[in-house]
Amino acid sequence: MLQTKREYNRDCTGKNNNNYGNRYAKKFYCEDCDKEKSRIGLRCGSCAKIGEKNPSYNEFCSIYYCIEENCDNIVGKVNKKCQSCSKKGELNPNWIDGRNNFLYPHEFNDKLKYEIRNRDNFECQLCELTEEEHVLMYSCVLHIHHIDYDKQNCEKSNLITLCNHCNCRVNFNRKYWEEKLKKQVIDKCYKL
Repeated sequence: MLQTKREYNRDCTGKNNNNYGNRYAKKFYCEDCDKEKSRIGLRCGSCAKIGEKNPSYNEFCSIYYCIEENCDNIVGKVNKKCQSCSKKGELNPNWIDGRNNFLYPHEFNDKLKYEIRNRDNFECQLCELTEEEHVLMYSCVLHIHHIDYDKQNCEKSNLITLCNHCNCRVNFNRKYWEEKLKKQVIDKCYKL
């Protein structure tokens, strides 16, 4: 008679299991105290505890702090700085001569941004996400991106509408994106 999977599993538990009471069944032992344990982990429950109850605990264990001023983050024994302090300033992969410290000029205002979004039909020029969808996803309108990455250059031919995701994406491999976006804006301006 054929058994269902549930009946088969029920019949193979406990004493009905072929390995029940078998002295040759695989056993697992704690790495520290050699007590028999479950097969998960290297240590038994009592040896895996943190602090003084852990057999590998050392009273001279030290806590290491980040070496930056005004930073109290705990770091590993090898690291001298925490992750956030190690990527500040020139060490940040997006660092370009400190240009991010400059403010946008006065002509880069809401009116100009609206004109650029209107010119681009209120959609991202890379992924074609509409402004309505962008507001639902990110709770803000589409972004205006400076193609040559110069915040002071606010000519309409240097500005393009991008969604939040694409705006982040074009900040890497800048030469490629600058050429591609310039060509796209030029083609769009000739069509108008």
